[in-house]
Amino acid sequence: MFHVRKSREAGLCQEEDSLPLLRLQNSLQAKNNNGEGPCEVIMAAQPSPEEHLSTLQHYEQQLHQCILQRQTLQSQLLETENALDLLGKTDEQPFKMVGPLLVATEKKTLTEELAAKKDTLQIRLNNVQQQEGQLQQTFQELQRKVMQHLQQQKKK
Repeated sequence: MFHVRKSREAGLCQEEDSLPLLRLQNSLQAKNNNGEGPCEVIMAAQPSPEEHLSTLQHYEQQLHQCILQRQTLQSQLLETENALDLLGKTDEQPFKMVGPLLVATEKKTLTEELAAKKDTLQIRLNNVQQQEGQLQQTFQELQRKVMQHLQQQKKK
């Protein structure tokens, strides 16, 4: 992250703003609010261990939510597959729940609806699994950095 310090005549920093990287060029070319000279850009140091731990906790929460979502999707997919299998084995009139009501439907229509639902669930499950893998990889990398930092602190 970049910080912009606006300099005054006495050389003391009166104000410090955090600017996104995209605004960096504009801040370099601009004068401060009072028109009293250019801005000075200072690069911030590496994130502190506390920031790493906070980020690590955030990733852990995201990973937990992703796992819960994956499990829910797997359960829904299994239910849909079982319904399709059962529907294929029976010759009786199928019923479909619409709110609190059971409504008689055609077997072909219900089969098409369940097949479409299965496809949608499979796509969503694949996306969630990819996201989970990426989160897991990022989490492990950050965890490794935190552990290295803690080991370095121990040696000092």
